[in-house]
Amino acid sequence: MVFGWGKKKTQQYEEDITSREKEIFLSEIPDIIKELKSIKEKTIISETSAFRNNIKSNCDSILKTIDDFEHTNIKSEDLDPHLYTILQRGKKQIVSTIKQECTVNFPDIISFNDVQTFHKISTRMLKRIGDMVGRQSTVLHTLANKFANRLKDDLKNMKDGNDEIQTLIDNHINFEDNANEILENIDKYGQSEKTLVDITNNQKQMKKNIEDLSSTIQHDIDAIENIKSSKEYANFFKTKENIETLSVEMREVKNDIDIQFTKISRPLNKYVYITSLGKLEKKLLVDLANNPFDTISKTSKQDITKILELVRNSVQSGTVSVKDINKSLLQIDEILGKLDSFLGKISEYNESKNNLENNLKNYDFENLRQNESKLRKHQDDKSKTESKIESLHVEADNVNESLPNQIKFIERSLNRISPVLYSIKLE
Repeated sequence: MVFGWGKKKTQQYEEDITSREKEIFLSEIPDIIKELKSIKEKTIISETSAFRNNIKSNCDSILKTIDDFEHTNIKSEDLDPHLYTILQRGKKQIVSTIKQECTVNFPDIISFNDVQTFHKISTRMLKRIGDMVGRQSTVLHTLANKFANRLKDDLKNMKDGNDEIQTLIDNHINFEDNANEILENIDKYGQSEKTLVDITNNQKQMKKNIEDLSSTIQHDIDAIENIKSSKEYANFFKTKENIETLSVEMREVKNDIDIQFTKISRPLNKYVYITSLGKLEKKLLVDLANNPFDTISKTSKQDITKILELVRNSVQSGTVSVKDINKSLLQIDEILGKLDSFLGKISEYNESKNNLENNLKNYDFENLRQNESKLRKHQDDKSKTESKIESLHVEADNVNESLPNQIKFIERSLNRISPVLYSIKLE
């Protein structure tokens, strides 16, 4: 350092406040940073104040040099008139600029902001003087080389000191950036700890919710079992079973009808193209060939019988060609003979089904459906809550794993800005 004050003073402060190694709690760090900041601010303020005094002394020296320079006469008889004019003009510019810059008012150095303000002023002053001297170096060396050398020495001292102040400012800004980062990470650590507390509380509440849901689910199950164990529900269930049994029997009847009509599907389909039946009767013929079970009924019996007899006559006469006439005739006759039986079974099925379904309407199990719906919802809520607990458990593990790394990072960052080797212990 040019001034030498700061280094010794800083060491003295550091030796006063702490030993070289120390264990601390996380909560102590803000105060440590505050104290370090105070020390560093005192150092830079003191260094800058010393430079301020030096630069004022240098300015006084420069002003004396310029005053001597100003009163140095230029011997015109030894110079070309044009060159004389150039030198005279350059001399005036040098004198004017340096007098203006070296009489600038410098602020008192009380705070770091004052340091920055002063440095801006001194930097600007040195640049302006330097630029002028650079532009008019020929004038200076031509007129008075000794003045140029004196000016050069003073300006160098001022620039060296100003550069040192810049280094101090840069270091201080870097310190504050690191300090702020440490404080931010302490806040993050605190947030992590708070997160763990929140997770624990949430898990406790969720476990309580699961206990409540388990009790509610058991209540739903009991309510459902009570309904299903009742005589009324047994009758209801028996009726549903009877409907299913009836449906199975009817599927067998349908299969039998489909098989019977499949045997005569060829003559039926051929007759469609040659028949002179009306539109409705022709549609009945097509439906009979494609879906006999849903087509035959008591209301359509007469028309179906008529169609089957017409098809039989067409087969017999050869109008509808088949491979085996006698076989086709027997199959048609067989269906005509079973038609009443088919109709009876269908009618009996429909009547029985309607009666059973009407009986079902007498039973009201809306409470069963509601309880089953509640059970599904409560089971779903329980499952979701269990999943949330597991997610929180994973989150807690991740946070716990990050805490030591956060402490180490804070520790390393603190030791970068402090001469003391700190180790953080948990409270």
